[in-house]
Amino acid sequence: MINTVVFVNGRPRAGKNLAVSFMKQIINEHEDYTASEYSSIQPVIDFSEQIGYPIREDELKSKDETLRRYLADMGDALEIRGIRTAMCLKHIETNFFPGSILNSVNFIYTREIKIMDKIEELILKQYYYNRSNFKFIRLFVDNPKVPPITSNRADADVENDAHRYDFFLVNESTKGVLFDRCEEFVKTHIL
Repeated sequence: MINTVVFVNGRPRAGKNLAVSFMKQIINEHEDYTASEYSSIQPVIDFSEQIGYPIREDELKSKDETLRRYLADMGDALEIRGIRTAMCLKHIETNFFPGSILNSVNFIYTREIKIMDKIEELILKQYYYNRSNFKFIRLFVDNPKVPPITSNRADADVENDAHRYDFFLVNESTKGVLFDRCEEFVKTHIL
């Protein structure tokens, strides 16, 4: 059994969600695999709802600059206490089945390299006896047709950290081409 954590990042509107949905579809076709996804910004969304300012699904899909800045700033504030990292770990552990024959694949959306580093470090420390059963992949989804967004720190730093990824998935054509690239990535690096 292998537990794969795929950290997903890329330019805003590059097609990250679509790529992950394609990869999950491909992975879940295999009986011995299960795939899930979680965003490190989910604690911000949950917090906003708890204080009476819910963020609607349509707002998340077409984020304006104000919402992008809010998510980035509140994400930073919550991470001061490690809340975002802790919630990502909780999601991964919920989908990790010790002793199971299932291979789990967890797609974790995060913009911050430091969160990726911390999650990997904590998992390897906590599951030191089982570390060979974990695999970490850093995937950058890019679409050269989409202009970079620099109005907030989280989006502006995306381009600066591109060299810290293991793989690049380019979304520059049709959904069919993206699906084929996702399928090749999954078959080559996950299955």
